[in-house]
Amino acid sequence: MKQEQQELDCVLQIRAGGKQRAEGISTLYRKYAPQMKRYYMRNGKSLAQAEDLLQDVFIQVIHNIDSYRHEGAFSAWIWTIARNRLISEYRKSGNHVSEIEFDENLIENVPINSAHNSDQDELKKCVHEAFERFSQQHQERAHALTLFAIYGWTIEEMSSFLGRTIAATREYLSQSRKKLRPFLKPCFDFLTP
Repeated sequence: MKQEQQELDCVLQIRAGGKQRAEGISTLYRKYAPQMKRYYMRNGKSLAQAEDLLQDVFIQVIHNIDSYRHEGAFSAWIWTIARNRLISEYRKSGNHVSEIEFDENLIENVPINSAHNSDQDELKKCVHEAFERFSQQHQERAHALTLFAIYGWTIEEMSSFLGRTIAATREYLSQSRKKLRPFLKPCFDFLTP
């Protein structure tokens, strides 16, 4: 609740303008910039490009702050802007947007059939390729799973982001995980029984 109140205070400061606007933006920037920068870099952007995209996000926050109606989590609102900015950048450059980069660190400590590093490398490669294929066929589901599992969004934030009830969001995430399983099936051979 404290986080929500701090973000609401920032929204009010930005709306007030002047010195308060600068303070509100500064607080939000300190909170979200490191995560968003990593998000952009994981999705193929250089550090300079990530910083440019980040600047664009906060300019959009300032220009669109009145459109935030407090109906959902502020974090979902600002991450929607960040995601849409990345998609817009991909479209502008004419590149195919595979937009979700699977975080291989999630499987660093998974037990493997053999102690060889090459097996662990093969598992990482298998999971990465499986998630990439899943992402190409189910882009929205892959993005939702990434936000929930990797970035640690709460079910409430996901609900606001997806525009669904909490129950419907839980079901959507469950169905997304079920749709991911067949893509990961070839990787199961690397896991211990």
